[in-house]
Amino acid sequence: EKVVVPYDKPFIFLEGEGRTSTFITWADTAARIGTAGSATFTSYAPNFVARWISFN
Repeated sequence: EKVVVPYDKPFIFLEGEGRTSTFITWADTAARIGTAGSATFTSYAPNFVARWISFN
């Protein structure tokens, strides 16, 4: 799943259950669609915190 947090949504705290059990994953590659379009997770918002999550 691709996730984008827009600039107008600040102060988000995203917490998983551990880096080996919580994943946000998508299969795009820079070779296929370019670096800017291949991100699995993008946050433009200030004060964003992620803890105990693996991003693939």
